Amino acid sequence: MTVQAYLTKYFGIDGSYRNYFQSTHETLGQVSGSRTEGGIFIDYKAFRVFGSWFQDVETQQTSAASQETKRTGTRTGVKIFFWDHPQILV
Repeated sequence: MTVQAYLTKYFGIDGSYRNYFQSTHETLGQVSGSRTEGGIFIDYKAFRVFGSWFQDVETQQTSAASQETKRTGTRTGVKIFFWDHPQILV
């Protein structure tokens, strides 16, 4: 699920959540997890400057033990949006 909301004409927030359903692997056992991300952005013409925070959670469960791994971090960068303006012929 992804959500994006503009707070002003050029500034906004966005967030996403992804759930990884449980699967069984012969070596790793049962593996499941999720990813949560939230951030802000500023648009200027075709460019978007963004910054976001994320957290990945992975759970591995075997018959002998259970282990949960959390990874957190930040992402920053610039995105370029291309669009095509259709020509209207009269």
